[in-house]
Amino acid sequence: MNFINRSSQKSDLASSPSKKGVKDSLKSLQYQSIFVSIVFMFALWYFAAKGIGTDLILPTPRAVLLRMAEIVQGETFWAILGGSMRHVLLGFLVALGAGLLSGLLSGLFAQVNWFFYPWVQLLRATPVMSFILYLILFVPTPYIAVWVAFFIVFPIIHTNVLEGFKSVDPKLLEMAELYRVPLRKQLRRIYWPSLFPYLMAACVTGMGINIKAVITAETLALPEFSIGTEMFSARNYLETDRILAWTIIIILIAVIMDLILVGIRRGVTKRRKRHVV
Repeated sequence: MNFINRSSQKSDLASSPSKKGVKDSLKSLQYQSIFVSIVFMFALWYFAAKGIGTDLILPTPRAVLLRMAEIVQGETFWAILGGSMRHVLLGFLVALGAGLLSGLLSGLFAQVNWFFYPWVQLLRATPVMSFILYLILFVPTPYIAVWVAFFIVFPIIHTNVLEGFKSVDPKLLEMAELYRVPLRKQLRRIYWPSLFPYLMAACVTGMGINIKAVITAETLALPEFSIGTEMFSARNYLETDRILAWTIIIILIAVIMDLILVGIRRGVTKRRKRHVV
């Protein structure tokens, strides 16, 4: 028996380096593909700009990157970035808490689900512009983008949490009911493992939409120290390179937020696997 165990351990050790090598090669291929895609994108942009021949319509990548460097080195850059990120994160976190709570209650109680259904459908169907134009009438300027972020992200979180509830194995619930497992323990041991992937998918999707909605709201509401206000100002002065420079900064913010959320998901998943083992 000991011999069998040792031999199986040796075979596992022998196979693990090959698995690691395959993983490393796949990662390397992934990074190479992304790099080639970005290079191709910038090449396409360069030749399109040269073909058009005017910076007013499409400036070259070099002109935009130089303007981007100028923006980043500016005295108000961090204040502007901080103002927009405050709107993005505050609206997102409030929507996350509210959507998680409403989704949990809707999954546990059918009456609560029916109550929230028309509200969620209403928020999903209403255009972002309608929210912004209506909120401008009576909400203080610094909070318009926060409210817009909440209205956009809340239905995404709520719907995904509810879907996570539906994916729970009914046999586990029957067993929990048979052995009278407390609801608190059911939420932690049965519901949470099923909910978590759906919740993280909602966070990744919601964050990307959230950033775009917040910048749109800022462009119309014009709060002080915000990216949307800067883009509106650039549009008024026909500074196309400044508009595109801020656009690249927004894309980088979205990528960083996406990487943070993916890192959280991987970290929690690894910890959970370790705990199970």
